[in-house]
Amino acid sequence: MPTQLVDVLRQISAILARGDGLVINALSRELTTTEAAKLLGMSRPTLIRLLENDAIASHRVGSHRRLFLSDVLAFRGRQMEERRKSYEALMWESDALGFNDG
Repeated sequence: MPTQLVDVLRQISAILARGDGLVINALSRELTTTEAAKLLGMSRPTLIRLLENDAIASHRVGSHRRLFLSDVLAFRGRQMEERRKSYEALMWESDALGFNDG
């Protein structure tokens, strides 16, 4: 059995052992705007604004917009990195101002 599969099964077992639930959902390589918005944890109108501003690549299939899963995941990664950097900057500023002195 591949090592990666064993790791996934261990993680699933740990989640279930804690009594937490687990949802496994297959995503196609091409997402609708509704699916992409749900994956990103945002409203569909917010996603549409991002698409109109070219923040995330999309293409049209007939009159409908579609997004590649890889583009959505790349955007999510960039978002998470920006949030991490902002948080670190805030912590540095907080330390410099002495807010974290106990």
